[in-house]
Amino acid sequence: MFWIHGGGFASGTGDFNFFDPTPFLVEDVIVVTCNYRLGIFGFLSTEDSVLPGNGGLKDQLLALKWTEDNIAYFGGNPNSITIFGESAGAMSVGDHLVSPKTTGLYTAAILQSGNALTYISSGTPRTNAYALAHSYNSSIISSSDSREVIQVLQGIEADTLRDAALSYSFGPLLEVETNESFITDPRYELLASGAYNQVPIILGHNLEESWTFFPTLALVEQVAASVDSDPSTMLPTMPLKDGVNKTEIGEKIHAAYVGENGSFSDDLAAVLNWKSDTYFVRSCYKDVILQIFPQCICINYLFMALVVKVAVVI
Repeated sequence: MFWIHGGGFASGTGDFNFFDPTPFLVEDVIVVTCNYRLGIFGFLSTEDSVLPGNGGLKDQLLALKWTEDNIAYFGGNPNSITIFGESAGAMSVGDHLVSPKTTGLYTAAILQSGNALTYISSGTPRTNAYALAHSYNSSIISSSDSREVIQVLQGIEADTLRDAALSYSFGPLLEVETNESFITDPRYELLASGAYNQVPIILGHNLEESWTFFPTLALVEQVAASVDSDPSTMLPTMPLKDGVNKTEIGEKIHAAYVGENGSFSDDLAAVLNWKSDTYFVRSCYKDVILQIFPQCICINYLFMALVVKVAVVI
């Protein structure tokens, strides 16, 4: 079993401080973990061939290839490798499933609270890279060459750059087409078309998982008041079609959780449900539907519905 740790692509480690593999080991399962570059060091991108991005995912790929080549020396079976992870680690597993680079490197996958459709990044990678470089060198503007941006950032001490980059969001992205590209096509389209590594999977999420984003009750109350005053902020952070009425859609989402005349301020649990759906649940259900339904198309509808239900519960 090949473990990929979580941490929002910004933190975490492959050591055993948080995840003890002992229960697997007593069942004669070999567990392999890895580290991969995080934050700006793993996912900085200018969205071109100068710096395509996804360095962290390519680190995982290299570790996975190493495992296939060497696990037999540790008593393992290179023809029976399960990749698994949680949160950003599960999102990484999802990206491995849709990447042609990993075809044949594993035989099963487990995705715990994350998948290829989970979306956590904000802004665009190129905008973030240029903004960060501009904060250190004002001559960097949107029309600057990507190589100039990289040169500025490479001139900054690693610790300083890491701390400055915390104000920005870095994570996996769709790369321009090169020989080294990890993923270039939209994940949804790959899953919907069946153009992914079709191996047995277990995929799921936890109840009210958004608790992790609300360390205090005051923060829950603050978010509740904010979305009550402006439901349009409830829309997912993803590209929308031109002409979309964000206010109208936001009001419909708002009503779906608290009713036509209700409010989040009067039902704080609804805040947790909404945030859990936004960060984890919605993408989990959609991923299951896209992966399970095409494989069950020849089976009667009742059985197909049961398969989907069981997959979601797991």
